[in-house]
Amino acid sequence: MSTLVGVYGTLRKGFGLHSILEESEFIGEYSPQVPYRMVNVGYYPALLPTEENNPITFEVYEVDDSTLHRLDLAEGVPTLYHRQVVDIEGLSVNIYIFTDVEWGEGLEPIPSGNFKSFLEAV
Repeated sequence: MSTLVGVYGTLRKGFGLHSILEESEFIGEYSPQVPYRMVNVGYYPALLPTEENNPITFEVYEVDDSTLHRLDLAEGVPTLYHRQVVDIEGLSVNIYIFTDVEWGEGLEPIPSGNFKSFLEAV
């Protein structure tokens, strides 16, 4: 069985955890408006739920069950992150949402919703 997964941080191309996705089919890069905002946790970003929509840049991949399991382990599901399904241009895509919303509220925002651009500007 395959699942669509949208990644927005260290799982994207050019980052250390991307090796988990090397065998997966790249579907495309999208920047939809979603009811989340991105914050900087330090070495990686997190998404927090919000009432307004914000642009978030995702790379979408089609992954098999084994890869999904490895992604869940890398993302610390269910302790650090949990998976949520969102609509990205008509596709049902699993994304990872930070579980500690209260702690995350005090973190530096990434208004562009693009972690790669954020790091390049720092």
